Amino acid sequence: MYTYLNLLVTAPATPLAQQLIEAVAGEAGKGTLSVPLVPVGSPPGTPATWYGASGAIGSELVPLLKDAQALAEAAGIDLSQAELLLSQADITEIDAEPWAAVLERLGLERQQEAL
Repeated sequence: MYTYLNLLVTAPATPLAQQLIEAVAGEAGKGTLSVPLVPVGSPPGTPATWYGASGAIGSELVPLLKDAQALAEAAGIDLSQAELLLSQADITEIDAEPWAAVLERLGLERQQEAL
Protein backbone atom coordinates (compact mmCIF):
# COMPACT_ATOMS: atom_id res chain seq x y z
CA MET A 1 0.00 0.00 0.00
CA TYR A 2 1.17 3.50 -0.78
CA THR A 3 0.70 6.98 0.62
CA TYR A 4 1.11 9.99 -1.65
CA LEU A 5 3.26 12.75 -0.15
CA ASN A 6 4.92 16.04 -0.87
CA LEU A 7 8.39 16.04 0.68
CA LEU A 8 10.44 19.23 0.75
CA VAL A 9 13.73 19.64 2.59
CA THR A 10 15.95 22.69 3.07
CA ALA A 11 19.05 22.66 0.86
CA PRO A 12 21.50 22.20 3.77
CA ALA A 13 19.59 19.15 5.02
CA THR A 14 19.07 17.58 1.58
CA PRO A 15 22.25 15.43 1.42
CA LEU A 16 21.46 13.75 4.74
CA ALA A 17 17.78 13.42 3.86
CA GLN A 18 18.61 11.83 0.50
CA GLN A 19 21.08 9.45 2.15
CA LEU A 20 18.46 8.37 4.69
CA ILE A 21 15.77 7.95 2.03
CA GLU A 22 18.07 5.64 0.09
CA ALA A 23 19.07 3.74 3.25
CA VAL A 24 15.47 3.11 4.24
CA ALA A 25 13.78 2.79 0.83
CA GLY A 26 16.62 1.18 -1.10
CA GLU A 27 16.87 1.54 -4.86
CA ALA A 28 13.39 3.11 -5.04
CA GLY A 29 14.65 6.08 -3.00
CA LYS A 30 17.55 7.05 -5.26
CA GLY A 31 17.31 10.62 -6.53
CA THR A 32 14.10 11.32 -4.65
CA LEU A 33 14.88 14.93 -3.73
CA SER A 34 15.63 16.05 -7.26
CA VAL A 35 13.46 19.15 -7.73
CA PRO A 36 15.44 22.33 -6.91
CA LEU A 37 13.31 25.11 -5.43
CA VAL A 38 13.96 28.82 -4.85
CA PRO A 39 11.98 31.74 -3.41
CA VAL A 40 9.33 33.05 -5.83
CA GLY A 41 10.74 35.73 -8.12
CA SER A 42 14.36 34.62 -7.82
CA PRO A 43 16.45 35.33 -10.90
CA PRO A 44 17.57 32.41 -13.08
CA GLY A 45 20.61 30.65 -11.65
CA THR A 46 19.72 31.36 -8.02
CA PRO A 47 20.98 28.44 -5.92
CA ALA A 48 18.23 26.18 -4.62
CA THR A 49 17.14 26.81 -1.05
CA TRP A 50 14.95 23.68 -0.89
CA TYR A 51 14.71 20.39 -2.76
CA GLY A 52 11.52 18.43 -3.13
CA ALA A 53 9.60 15.48 -4.44
CA SER A 54 5.98 14.52 -4.77
CA GLY A 55 4.71 11.00 -5.18
CA ALA A 56 4.10 7.57 -3.71
CA ILE A 57 5.89 6.18 -0.68
CA GLY A 58 5.37 2.82 0.95
CA SER A 59 2.82 3.39 3.70
CA GLU A 60 5.06 1.54 6.16
CA LEU A 61 7.63 4.35 5.81
CA VAL A 62 5.24 7.21 6.66
CA PRO A 63 5.66 6.85 10.46
CA LEU A 64 9.39 7.45 10.02
CA LEU A 65 8.61 10.89 8.58
CA LYS A 66 6.49 11.86 11.57
CA ASP A 67 8.47 10.47 14.49
CA ALA A 68 12.12 11.38 15.04
CA GLN A 69 12.67 8.43 17.39
CA ALA A 70 11.36 5.96 14.81
CA LEU A 71 13.47 7.59 12.08
CA ALA A 72 16.61 7.47 14.23
CA GLU A 73 16.11 3.80 15.03
CA ALA A 74 15.31 2.78 11.44
CA ALA A 75 18.18 4.76 9.93
CA GLY A 76 20.75 4.10 12.65
CA ILE A 77 21.37 7.79 13.37
CA ASP A 78 21.35 9.87 16.54
CA LEU A 79 17.99 11.14 17.73
CA SER A 80 19.31 14.71 17.52
CA GLN A 81 20.09 14.23 13.81
CA ALA A 82 16.61 12.86 13.16
CA GLU A 83 15.00 15.75 15.04
CA LEU A 84 17.08 18.30 13.13
CA LEU A 85 16.25 16.69 9.82
CA LEU A 86 12.51 16.59 10.45
CA SER A 87 12.59 20.21 11.65
CA GLN A 88 14.01 21.17 8.22
CA ALA A 89 11.42 19.26 6.23
CA ASP A 90 7.89 20.03 5.11
CA ILE A 91 5.89 16.83 4.66
CA THR A 92 2.25 16.80 3.61
CA GLU A 93 -0.14 14.29 2.12
CA ILE A 94 -1.01 15.20 -1.45
CA ASP A 95 -4.74 14.74 -0.77
CA ALA A 96 -4.57 17.31 2.02
CA GLU A 97 -2.36 19.83 0.21
CA PRO A 98 -1.39 19.53 -3.46
CA TRP A 99 2.18 20.30 -4.59
CA ALA A 100 1.25 23.75 -5.98
CA ALA A 101 -0.39 24.72 -2.69
CA VAL A 102 2.72 23.66 -0.72
CA LEU A 103 4.94 25.77 -2.96
CA GLU A 104 2.59 28.74 -2.60
CA ARG A 105 2.48 28.38 1.21
CA LEU A 106 6.28 28.25 1.41
CA GLY A 107 6.77 30.99 -1.21
CA LEU A 108 8.77 28.70 -3.50
CA GLU A 109 8.97 27.90 -7.19
CA ARG A 110 11.06 25.58 -9.34
CA GLN A 111 14.59 26.85 -9.92
CA GLN A 112 15.27 28.30 -13.35
CA GLU A 113 18.66 27.69 -14.93
CA ALA A 114 20.81 30.67 -15.81
CA LEU A 115 20.70 31.64 -19.48
